[in-house]
Amino acid sequence: MFGQARDTDAPVPWSEVEARLRTAITIWIVAGGAARPLWAVWLDDALWFSTGSARLWQAMAASPAMSAHLEDGHDVVVVEGTHRRVDDDVAALQPFCDAYNEKYSWDIAPMSIPGPVVVLEPRVVLAWKTGHYLDAKTDDFPLASSRFVF
Repeated sequence: MFGQARDTDAPVPWSEVEARLRTAITIWIVAGGAARPLWAVWLDDALWFSTGSARLWQAMAASPAMSAHLEDGHDVVVVEGTHRRVDDDVAALQPFCDAYNEKYSWDIAPMSIPGPVVVLEPRVVLAWKTGHYLDAKTDDFPLASSRFVF
């Protein structure tokens, strides 16, 4: 983290990171100066979501760079990459709808998604674990960390 990883840092396994991406309910999306919590699914090594936030759309229009962060600040997963819209590709939207419906007990279909669909394609996924904040003065930081490059 903060520069080069130490040789003593234990890795966070990709299987654990991917499981957290698949099961996280709320994910924070950050584009430009805008950050919004929303529902998303991890599908085909990318984060898929739909949003109606005008501020987020303005930020996305200004730059393809985007990041996402799970809610937990002690067991951290950050996805950094670029975004693209896929709402005009009905064939690509069906797997998204299937995954979204299963995860959130929802009922969307490719032709009835309430907003445009965006895919955050990762360039890198960062993951680290820290101890309880009361132990921050004595615990090493991080307790475990990994960096996955796509």
